[in-house]
Amino acid sequence: MGALAKRLWSDERRAEAAEALAKLGERYGLIYLGHAGCGGCRVFGPLLRAFATRHGIDVLAVSLTGEALEGWPEAVPDNGRAAQLGLAGAPVPAVVLFDTKTKQVLPVGFGVMAEDQLAMRIFTLTALETGHDY
Repeated sequence: MGALAKRLWSDERRAEAAEALAKLGERYGLIYLGHAGCGGCRVFGPLLRAFATRHGIDVLAVSLTGEALEGWPEAVPDNGRAAQLGLAGAPVPAVVLFDTKTKQVLPVGFGVMAEDQLAMRIFTLTALETGHDY
């Protein structure tokens, strides 16, 4: 019975996360920090592009070196943005949520993440009530 209950919970959680991601763009955008010489950024950049396209999420890609990022030729130069976000010196690739309602920055993750991990982190930050699971 335990395995069945876990499966039902997992299926329900995936459905909740998909619904939350579908609505994410109404309030949040993502900010992606990377640099051209970062091996993890070369892997993660295209993955993030596919994720954002699939879920209709706006992303501001910021290049810490001012060069184009893999998957993000339109990346803008840092020009102090990382410091303004409180992310100066943070490991890259870095992804944060920007809440357009509260103007808050919520760190999602640092380093290469799989799409399902990215989705669950965003879901946890934006849709779960504090104390619900953690």
